[in-house]
Amino acid sequence: MEKKKKEDKYYLPRDISWMYFNRRILQEAMKERVPILERLSFLGIYSNNLDEFFRVRVATQSRVAECEDKAAHSEREEALKLIRQINKLNNRYSKEYEGAIKQVTAELEKENICLVNHVQLDEEQQLFVDSFYQQRLNGFISPVWLKSVKQLGNEADENIFLAVKMRKEGHKVGEYAIIELPVAQAGRFIRLPDKDGKNYLMYLDDVVRYCLPLIFHGMNYKHFEAYAFKFTKDAEMEIDNDLRNGMMQKISKGVKSRKRGEPLRVIYDANMPKDLLKRVMNKLNLDKLDTVLGGGKYHNHKDLMRFPDCGRKDLKYPEWTPVLKNELSGNVGMLELIRRKDRFIHVPYHSFDSYIRILQEAAINKEVKSIKTTLYRLAKDSKVVKALINAARNGKKVTVVIELLARFDEASNIDWSKKMQDAGIRVITAVNIQHIEGLNEMVQDVVGIEVKERIPDIVLEQADEVVNIDLTADELLARLKAGKIYKPDKIQTALNNFFKAEHILQLRELALKEVALRVEKKVENTIPENLGVRHERFMACISSNEKTPRKIIRKVARLATRYNSKFFVLYVQTPRESSDRIPLASQRHLLNHFKLATELGGEIIQVQSPHITDAIVQACKEKQISTLCIGRPALKYPSAILAMVHYRNMLEELAQLGIDLIILA
Repeated sequence: MEKKKKEDKYYLPRDISWMYFNRRILQEAMKERVPILERLSFLGIYSNNLDEFFRVRVATQSRVAECEDKAAHSEREEALKLIRQINKLNNRYSKEYEGAIKQVTAELEKENICLVNHVQLDEEQQLFVDSFYQQRLNGFISPVWLKSVKQLGNEADENIFLAVKMRKEGHKVGEYAIIELPVAQAGRFIRLPDKDGKNYLMYLDDVVRYCLPLIFHGMNYKHFEAYAFKFTKDAEMEIDNDLRNGMMQKISKGVKSRKRGEPLRVIYDANMPKDLLKRVMNKLNLDKLDTVLGGGKYHNHKDLMRFPDCGRKDLKYPEWTPVLKNELSGNVGMLELIRRKDRFIHVPYHSFDSYIRILQEAAINKEVKSIKTTLYRLAKDSKVVKALINAARNGKKVTVVIELLARFDEASNIDWSKKMQDAGIRVITAVNIQHIEGLNEMVQDVVGIEVKERIPDIVLEQADEVVNIDLTADELLARLKAGKIYKPDKIQTALNNFFKAEHILQLRELALKEVALRVEKKVENTIPENLGVRHERFMACISSNEKTPRKIIRKVARLATRYNSKFFVLYVQTPRESSDRIPLASQRHLLNHFKLATELGGEIIQVQSPHITDAIVQACKEKQISTLCIGRPALKYPSAILAMVHYRNMLEELAQLGIDLIILA
């Protein structure tokens, strides 16, 4: 242990290291020798990176920190420590960031590019903004009374909001509303008319502030205040298990579910009045682990990456045009050139058009019979996919292996996958065995850690065919040592932990069993059902505890998959856990259990009863259950005697009904 502590001081946690890395981008924005418009881009990149970091990495640490299981005490304390460190660095860097924004804005003004706010407009600019509102904004701005908002966290975290406080003349008490800025429709920066050799721009935030009397026209408000805020949500997707939906539909719905993630970071204008700030925070349902940070007047600075250059190319780095290699630029076809010898291009320094030419030629070449390729992140206007679709239309056999779950690019990948399938392209996706939800406990028993990235078992159910891409342990280890899986500095760590030979052998066995199960089910489904065979129906009975119910749910889900059957998850709410008495931690555990059950395809049943065993038997009768799975009873003296009587009665009734019982520790 002492040796480990000495070694730890030489290493940084991954997330702290990332914070230092992102600060390097901020430092680039603070360098005077960097062209001013490039500095704005660096500020935008820093902001965008930080948003994604909180959506994914901080969200993961927050989940660990919220775990109340005593067995995970050390991990929880480590996560809490990490979150505190992240917040401390974030607070310090935020001050540097605000300083960099002011510095760059001042430098822009020296270059005759001026950012003006809503109180600095001259008469001509006011007329322009009035006209801009009528022509471009009217109809896209929809104020919502804050008292009517149930949960702000349901809104998309890509948006910027203004919290508005309004008062009528002579009134001390104000009204409160929020306005979502229509950045997608109008842009973040509005170009005003040039004047006296200077370019003038205005944040959309300030345009809306200036137009508040127009927005609330006819309501007799005389005093307006508007303050910006934004929040970041947990970006982990929820993929449900509706049997009517295929894999791509599930992932597509998972992308949409991002907007329903829990807020975990809020940035607001530090000048926002306390009464308005309190009302906004109450609508976000934050907890003590979440980040709340007062900042400047403007937020969501990722838009700086698209700041108008006002025609000033001299304030940016010279553009680098990708080079088209001479050997690939002649009249000889790409396929012929490749026949002669291997060719090499290094994107982005070499033009990607060379690869597009290969696909386009293959699509119409009569000698080409099939095309096989792997795709990961696809552009919204992908030339690669268009060439592949053209090939399929010309009768080529096209096979594509695509990563549907590429983080933050799922929407584009899903859309193109559907189009490729419609064109007759064979679309294949792959998943590692350790990412299957129903096998999570088994994988954890093998490798000693919980795999966080998981997909529901139903994904396999929806596949046209499941095949095993098998490598021996020696082959996989050889690939790892050769640097084909991880970078050299991570190889030894991987070998010492997840990629131990015994782990790989056991995971390989799991994969083989899983594929064998799918093949066996396929065979069984082709044989007509015998009328005399009992139809299997499974039920998991769970409590509000944290760990055991998850094991029970996964066990029953696996059994249901094995028998191609439906399963139910029963929770009996006793008076002790009524809605006004159940602890918050127990509520959270139950919600997580219900979510898991839904993801795995189960139907949730909730009943209220003071007698748990009676409720279980009644539910089994109503749902015609054949197999019941419960946890080991936690019996405590002196109530144990009475509980054992109820327990024995339940066993007798289950036996009379012919229901099998599985008890998990």
